[in-house]
Amino acid sequence: MMTQLAETLRAVTRELVFPLRVLSVVLQVFVVTLLLSFALALAAMPPSALVILIWILTAIALVVVMPYFLRSLMDYLECRARDRRPQVAGIERFAWFDNTWSLFPVVLISAAGWGMYRSVLVDSAAGFWLIVVAMLALLPAVLSVLAITHSPLQSINPLSWWKLMHRMGPSYAVVPVVVALLLAIYVVLPDVPAFYDVLLLLYLAFVVFGACGAAIRPFDIIDNVEIAPDETAGEERRRTQSDAQREKLLAHAYGFASRGNTAGAVDFLVSSSADEADPIAAREWYFSRMLNWEDKFAALKLAQTILHEHLAAGHDIAAVKLMLRCRLLDPRFAPQSGDLDAAIDAAEACQNSDLAKILSNSR
Repeated sequence: MMTQLAETLRAVTRELVFPLRVLSVVLQVFVVTLLLSFALALAAMPPSALVILIWILTAIALVVVMPYFLRSLMDYLECRARDRRPQVAGIERFAWFDNTWSLFPVVLISAAGWGMYRSVLVDSAAGFWLIVVAMLALLPAVLSVLAITHSPLQSINPLSWWKLMHRMGPSYAVVPVVVALLLAIYVVLPDVPAFYDVLLLLYLAFVVFGACGAAIRPFDIIDNVEIAPDETAGEERRRTQSDAQREKLLAHAYGFASRGNTAGAVDFLVSSSADEADPIAAREWYFSRMLNWEDKFAALKLAQTILHEHLAAGHDIAAVKLMLRCRLLDPRFAPQSGDLDAAIDAAEACQNSDLAKILSNSR
């Protein structure tokens, strides 16, 4: 138990500076800080038509950017729980109504902020500090359960908190203590311009979310803790669990490839994906992830297998798209010898005469 406590402490301590090593995080913090500080500066200026227009445009920009930022925090937590760097996400993260579970922390923090505000209004110091202590104690559990289940209902379920705390033991206390120390340091810092104040707060948000992820990492519970998602988690949670299992298989395949056994890596992934409901989709998932490897030779070998299956199924468009993508990665890419004629036919059927000619010349 003491070993896990020490490991958790080391993992959480590393998160104090880890966001600085992730370019996408640094850029997000800087851009949102610029927008927020600019909006605050405009709000403090005497009203005029131009100021109001600029403020409205800035507010619209914030409405567009904030979903991306908020979802990035939850994605960051999950990545740190798996000891991975977060990848730059696509445009789908800008949507307000996609993966709404990831926006749930805003509801909780807003509710706590309103409660503290009301406590100040009625001059209730006890109520104010009760909310602060409760937030410090429970926020790590809420965020961790939300990352595990993708279910807002489970994230506020005391039974789920208990299961998580019971699994982690004394190690759970590491994050509340670290967050409390960060909060105390922030409170005693001298006043700084609004830009730097916002910059620090947004950076600390990533530190806190990263610390929550790092704290559960030594217990390997991001995917298999006994906290069952409810129906609101839906298909997305099942997909996430599947992806997590695939990541483990992909890491095993990377071990083959890194030792020069490319054929073994490809065979292992083909065999592993054969049991899935959609083997081709699974192999395409592996192929996409393998493109992040330093040596893409194994990914291209897997692409030959995927191409064979597309051609056998008569998926000419998918086959041609895959060949074009692979040839951008390596102009020498070609189908397996037994698939060459079918590949030429697919290129001609898609009216891609250049690709058909290149393939014909490779005979």
